[in-house]
Amino acid sequence: MNKLNNKKTIFFSLLMLNIVIYCFSPSKAIGKVTPEEYAIKFLSSSSSQYGAHNPDELQWIKTYRIADISYVRFQQVHQGIDVEGAQIVLTIDGKGKVHQISDSTVDPLLLPDPSFCISQEEATHRLLNSNKGIEIKSVRGPIYALLNDNLPKFVRIFTVKVNDKIQGPPMGLQEVYVDCLDGSIVHFRNLLKTALGKVYDPNPVVNPTVLTVELPNLVSTTNLNGSLAVSYACSDSACNNVVQRAVADSDGNFLYDPVEPSITDAFSEVTAYYHVDKINTWYETQLGYTKICGGTRKVAIVVNMDYPNAFSGDVDRDGCNDIVIGQDSSPTGHDFAYDADVIYHEYTHGVDQDIAGFWGIRADELGYDFSSGALDEGYADYYSVAMTGDPVLGDYALAGYTRHADNTKTCPNSLQGESHEDGGIWTGTLWDMRGRIGNHESDVLGLAVLNSLTSRADFNEAGNALITQANLLETQGVLPAGSGNSARDTATARGLLGCRRIVTLRNEDRGQIYLMGTMEWGGWVSQIPGGVQFAVPTTINTTRVILRFTLMSYGSGSFDAYINYDAPVGFTMSGRQPVPTTYAYTLTGSPDGIVWAGYTDPPIQPGTTYYLAFISKFSYTALLSIQAFIIEAVPPEETDEEALEEIIEEEPPIEEIDENSEELNQPDIAHDDAFQEPTVDVINDVSTADGNDVPGLMKEESGCGCAIVK
Repeated sequence: MNKLNNKKTIFFSLLMLNIVIYCFSPSKAIGKVTPEEYAIKFLSSSSSQYGAHNPDELQWIKTYRIADISYVRFQQVHQGIDVEGAQIVLTIDGKGKVHQISDSTVDPLLLPDPSFCISQEEATHRLLNSNKGIEIKSVRGPIYALLNDNLPKFVRIFTVKVNDKIQGPPMGLQEVYVDCLDGSIVHFRNLLKTALGKVYDPNPVVNPTVLTVELPNLVSTTNLNGSLAVSYACSDSACNNVVQRAVADSDGNFLYDPVEPSITDAFSEVTAYYHVDKINTWYETQLGYTKICGGTRKVAIVVNMDYPNAFSGDVDRDGCNDIVIGQDSSPTGHDFAYDADVIYHEYTHGVDQDIAGFWGIRADELGYDFSSGALDEGYADYYSVAMTGDPVLGDYALAGYTRHADNTKTCPNSLQGESHEDGGIWTGTLWDMRGRIGNHESDVLGLAVLNSLTSRADFNEAGNALITQANLLETQGVLPAGSGNSARDTATARGLLGCRRIVTLRNEDRGQIYLMGTMEWGGWVSQIPGGVQFAVPTTINTTRVILRFTLMSYGSGSFDAYINYDAPVGFTMSGRQPVPTTYAYTLTGSPDGIVWAGYTDPPIQPGTTYYLAFISKFSYTALLSIQAFIIEAVPPEETDEEALEEIIEEEPPIEEIDENSEELNQPDIAHDDAFQEPTVDVINDVSTADGNDVPGLMKEESGCGCAIVK
């Protein structure tokens, strides 16, 4: 450990699994060998410093090159079986020097015995009994997988289609992980990434002119089938099948005019083909990246789905990424295929998955962690706006819900526990680098960082990798002088280094958190912990803390608040989800807020930091605002009401909520007009972690969680 620390080692330890980046003084290669050969030799000879890596348990996946720098990626295997989520990536220059190792491999001693596994028939039976609203599409395994508790499981992975009545969005494909030992469901995740001739370029808002352009790389004279792209349309509104409505005229052209709203609009196929071909070419010519899947570089895109969103994923289960573009078919709705931002965004999701394979969501001691999903969304947004040069994403498709690359988001205080919102931190980081080192240079740096990360990366890991890769590319002459310092300044300003998912609220600060809906997760769980916790620090002079909870948008269901003192609320895995196990007490049934003061029971503890975690029981995603009022040294002769009126004569106006979600059909946002101290009613469901009632605490209909002691 000391040797590593002397070499600027940065550790990311979660329970028994180490997700680690080693940033150290370069080590010389021995002899003339390939980067792949040297990587294996280096790890084998350096096991005492960098962990034991048996070469027989590392399977080479791919190598990406920038100048003479190689990014060599290995998958961990054990007894010939993949360990999903366990990878190691080495950054090696042309002189055989190792500059960075990103490692999420696991000690083989922790891997379960593969000889104990129930039959596939029994696993299938138990899965179907656990959720009647699914259709099994395929199954793979058994394999090892690193899941939410960071301890590997031996599982079968079922691809299922969730009944629309349960999940809502069409094409609700999920992967469900079934434990081989007992048939229990230990994990699940959505497969489709959501976002949100004659063509629009990039969209009708930026340029309303319909352009007549050449459609390059076509290999068909009748349909939109090329070497880099192929375009289809949904056969019906639910996209049960695909067709090609766009056919060439007698001159071999595809000169369709836009028709909107329409789910049989051939113009959508043409513009979709054009932009997939364009970004596929751009990645190769500008960044040297080519994606080959199934022996081809061709990417399929499907348009005309009657659903206001877009997806990226392996829709037809051929192992290759597909893009599905929907539309809002209402009289005032927009076709997302008309907006190149959306197509570029979804294409980049495929790039992310091909290179790093971001996991998207996992669980740890703070609840659910959406960090790797946020990096995925951040990359997808960044390379979309990099293509157009316009920092606003979704001018047309997302209408009033556009996202902005030129933002001021920081980690952790801008976190909201939703990957699209939180991804803006990483988008903004890379956009800042454009202004510091140049547009193309930032694009190259971003892809270098992506190639150096594992599937379980977070903002902390990404920030450190940004600095390491910028320094390396600067020394290689790929980036201009000062790039390393610029990367460090940017990562520091954005709060990436050491970022933890805890938002600090001081007096009059407001935070927001997305509370995910159980139905949107396929109905596998009855409640979902939020992706962020909140900390409210007090001083020895603090006399009162008032927290106000306001639901900004929501449907059926409720939320619970968990409170702890001087330490975050602690979570551990129970079955397929994390549950709170370390906390002081709870408030249930969507409380309006809570007050700590000298007259409450328990009374305020000056100098204490209060931690809050939220659990969603909503069917569909809700947005919760949390505002803190921290009151210092109120004169004792003033009445409680007079003091509060003096400090908060008028509630600060609720800021416009940044609802840059890719979902367009969100409920209206409700705002309260003025702040009132919560009233107290009789309550029932408040208890401590050990099940005992907390004296004086009451569950409110519209008030705080504490009663005035009489």
